Amino acid sequence: MTLTADLVEPHVGSDVTVHLNDDTTFALTLTKVIASAVPEDADEGALVQAGGFSMTLRGPHSPVLPNVTYPVTFPGMEPVHLFIN
Repeated sequence: MTLTADLVEPHVGSDVTVHLNDDTTFALTLTKVIASAVPEDADEGALVQAGGFSMTLRGPHSPVLPNVTYPVTFPGMEPVHLFIN
């Protein structure tokens, strides 16, 4: 599955599950989704076709997650791998 802003945006305010290597899971709250703007010098539709976007996830101050790729499950979806930093 290709994750897009349109798929993620309905989940703003919901908890997503982050799966750690030791089978531990914890919840982060999706607080914001921002679709990427297409730069003026880009080929027409380049980022639109790529579906570029960013999202903000909030969680507890501890533990602090290392900057790596994690399986993340959004409500009603299969896990997707996201780089979290």
